[in-house]
Amino acid sequence: MNFLRKYLLLLIFNFSLIFSFSSTTNDVENIFADEFGYQNEKTSEIPETLNILQGMRVSTIDPAMIKDNYSKRTIPLMYDTLFTFNKNGDIKPCLVKNYKWLNDRELSIELKTDIKFHDKSILTAKDVKDSLEYLKKNGTLKTFYSEITDIKVLNTKELIIKIAEKDSLFLTALTYEISSIAKRNEKGIIGTGPFSIKSFNGKTLKLERFPNYFNGISSIKKVNIGEEVNESQRLIALFNDKANIALDVTEKSLNNAKEYGIIDDDVAVEKSEETESTVLMFGNQKNYSIESRKAIESAVQRTADSFFPSTMFTPRLSKVNIDYNTSKAKENINKAGLKNKEVNIMVLNTNNSMEQAEKIKASLEKAGMKVNLLPHQIDSYYIKFQNKDFDLAIFNVAFNSNYTVFNLGKVLLYDIGDMEMYNALQPFLKIIKEEKDKEKRDQVFDKIVQLIYKDLPYIPISHGKTLIVGAEKYKYIKR
Repeated sequence: MNFLRKYLLLLIFNFSLIFSFSSTTNDVENIFADEFGYQNEKTSEIPETLNILQGMRVSTIDPAMIKDNYSKRTIPLMYDTLFTFNKNGDIKPCLVKNYKWLNDRELSIELKTDIKFHDKSILTAKDVKDSLEYLKKNGTLKTFYSEITDIKVLNTKELIIKIAEKDSLFLTALTYEISSIAKRNEKGIIGTGPFSIKSFNGKTLKLERFPNYFNGISSIKKVNIGEEVNESQRLIALFNDKANIALDVTEKSLNNAKEYGIIDDDVAVEKSEETESTVLMFGNQKNYSIESRKAIESAVQRTADSFFPSTMFTPRLSKVNIDYNTSKAKENINKAGLKNKEVNIMVLNTNNSMEQAEKIKASLEKAGMKVNLLPHQIDSYYIKFQNKDFDLAIFNVAFNSNYTVFNLGKVLLYDIGDMEMYNALQPFLKIIKEEKDKEKRDQVFDKIVQLIYKDLPYIPISHGKTLIVGAEKYKYIKR
């Protein structure tokens, strides 16, 4: 493809985006600018440098402090967990050489020998103890690990972890990215993973391969992970060879890019492991009654027929009725005293989010409400979201089917921020932890979700998986 044709394609594609209801985040003149902090390197079959663009920036490189999926997905590149999942979904040792349950509450662990941190020091049992105790005391989801009552170091390679009560999911907890083993000292946070941290400026995370990695040296020398909030621009970066991989891409944007010749039809594409739910979240600016929340829910046309994605479990009790009736929606809005009432919806200023917002706006206005859309850039959006300083907000919640209980906890403790509800559900969570049969656990989980849904902390709009474009390159670091 010659330069002129390439440039014309980009102009056409960008103008098509500019004249849609949401503008792109970059000017057309800056298409070729090195805005992501990367070198403009051509891709190859196995590139030495892997440049990855995702929808949001990495917010933290400390596994214990993970709150968002964009940071969580980078953790396995820098750190290792005691256990992990194999391709069949079974738990297997990672940093662990041998382990056994001495009884229902004591787990004996022997670490593998000669595992090195990125500062070349050897991993010891004390390092594991320090890392887990830090997680239990300071971690974002420290409540999950409060069941650890004691960690006894026997020698440099052996330790015993004691928990408060029988927990069939405890090994699963030790595979979770937030449980990654890290050393914290005056030099920063140090891991044992396949890549070490070269630099992190709050926007771009630059990694380089660790030559002493115990599980095999990566064929990739460097990995750069950057943020581009507009998915169309992520695809343009792929087209310009500024990126090898574009994450968080919707099928609609991919097809649009293919139509304009920006992306070839034979490009390698895979679905993400996580299921992403688009939800309409209630904030703290207004105190909506349950009746009002239900009325708003009835007025929104959506595709999500379950509160949590059905990829996590089979919803029965928590099944959501999405039958839509305009007359009934108007009646509910009027009965709740919301007719002609003004509602403000905070939304991230991206094409996809704005498209969702416009559909919700149209539904609510059809039912008799007045709707203002308040687009925000990423920084102001997340500051307001974390403080729940909004009326309503369109938000994306990520779920992984391997971690149903942990997904639930994260949603309650962080996304919704309802500690009271989380504590009220502890008896049910205890049953899940003690139950070994997955089908029975799912039945209890279904009941928990039904109880959460009764309070309607948010309205699920859609569930789906985003795409990994450039998946043939992503496999080189996917673990």
